[in-house]
Amino acid sequence: MSFAIHAHDENALLSRMQQLASSARKPPASFERHCATCHATDPRERRDAIAAPNLSDMPIRRGIGAGALPNNSSSVRDWITEHQRIKPGNRMAVFNGDANDLDEIVAFLEPRK
Repeated sequence: MSFAIHAHDENALLSRMQQLASSARKPPASFERHCATCHATDPRERRDAIAAPNLSDMPIRRGIGAGALPNNSSSVRDWITEHQRIKPGNRMAVFNGDANDLDEIVAFLEPRK
């Protein structure tokens, strides 16, 4: 088991999160159908009923799955479809969408620098 600690300048991080919020793209319908019940995409939003991460900071994350994978399109695709193999026991729901849905979701969550 390993983990990484990243120190952030709080003001710079808040500024970057505000930029992300103001430039946020509307999630595609596939994200709304398969992901939005648990995951918010606006840093001002929270899904209190379910402990799923807010995905508004996906463009600036270094890793996904609590650091199980690097943040890139291939890893996002793998995490969505094989999260139990990658990190057994996680509480993410099984993805039941088709290939087009997966492509749309991966493109939406793709890291943007």
